Amino acid sequence: MTGLFKKDDYLFGAVIGIVFPMISVCIIFIVLQLIGFKDVDQYIKYYLFSVVINILLIRYYLLNLKYEKTGKGMLLVTFVVLIAFFIYYFKR
Repeated sequence: MTGLFKKDDYLFGAVIGIVFPMISVCIIFIVLQLIGFKDVDQYIKYYLFSVVINILLIRYYLLNLKYEKTGKGMLLVTFVVLIAFFIYYFKR
């Protein structure tokens, strides 16, 4: 990663934890629309796939770069997203 993403800050971790899953979900939706996938009920599973992107980024920041604050910020956002997802999913 470039020097732009090498910063140890809770807020920076939270921003990364929000932005990268949104980008991955958008890319997944675009690819699925291009190949003709129309099952809307299956889209909910791709939101969970975006959490995998966060987990990989958390691992990179905590183990490789040793940026604990950034990793903890991403971890907090990931937990909030997962809790919100399960609340929404089980209320349907």
